Amino acid sequence: MIHSDKPIVLDEEQNLEPTDLMSLKELCLKHGFNYDYLYKWSILKREINVYFRGTWKLSESEVLNFSKLIAEKKLRKINNGGN
Repeated sequence: MIHSDKPIVLDEEQNLEPTDLMSLKELCLKHGFNYDYLYKWSILKREINVYFRGTWKLSESEVLNFSKLIAEKKLRKINNGGN
């Protein structure tokens, strides 16, 4: 038998939404992203999670992580001679 002092929390009671949501425009202004770039990867390709709170919102940390992964992928491709 497993014993834990933590209470059991149902999915409905958990706050699974990120706390750093920003609009596409806010992300572009703050981090210098191209609006079309964010729109393509979030709204069209669904590579970045989209949250709707009156307008489309993206998690700032998810966008920054995604951008970093894309940059690393491009750099590896360059370093491997385009393969």
